[in-house]
Amino acid sequence: MPALERAWDAAESHDLAETPHFVQIPHHGSRRNASSACLDRLLGGAGQAEGSHTAFLSVVKNSEKHPSGRVVNAYIQRGCMVAATAGGSICHSEDTPSRPGWGPVQPIPPMEEEED
Repeated sequence: MPALERAWDAAESHDLAETPHFVQIPHHGSRRNASSACLDRLLGGAGQAEGSHTAFLSVVKNSEKHPSGRVVNAYIQRGCMVAATAGGSICHSEDTPSRPGWGPVQPIPPMEEEED
């Protein structure tokens, strides 16, 4: 998260920082790459309306380690629709023309959180 914090600092110093509508969750959704303070700063606090943002997650299918349930839930609590590649080919955008082998984004539901 230090790199993201520095990038956001730079964006703020140049009046470029705006709450994004689309974000990529760092490092396959590892819990070491997301903090509540950073997510609050980037997306706003918990309790936002569902669908306020889209969070995209690049992760392999059937991974036991990624994504972290705690991370997925933190983004969902901030109004994000979380979607993962999970070994598939997906289209992000609405009204995207059909392509063989590609399908619509399927949101990840809240997940069970792992123990520390």
